[in-house]
Amino acid sequence: MVHRDHKARWVGKFVTAAVGAKRAFKDRKVRLRLTTVREVASHAR
Repeated sequence: MVHRDHKARWVGKFVTAAVGAKRAFKDRKVRLRLTTVREVASHAR
């Protein structure tokens, strides 16, 4: 019982880390796109 609980906790921690990494990656992608768009706009001006 304790062993299974420990495994579940480890899996939950791993899933949380994976979700956080994916969200951070998406945020970085969006931020990169925003900066590129801003640069293009400033150059167009």
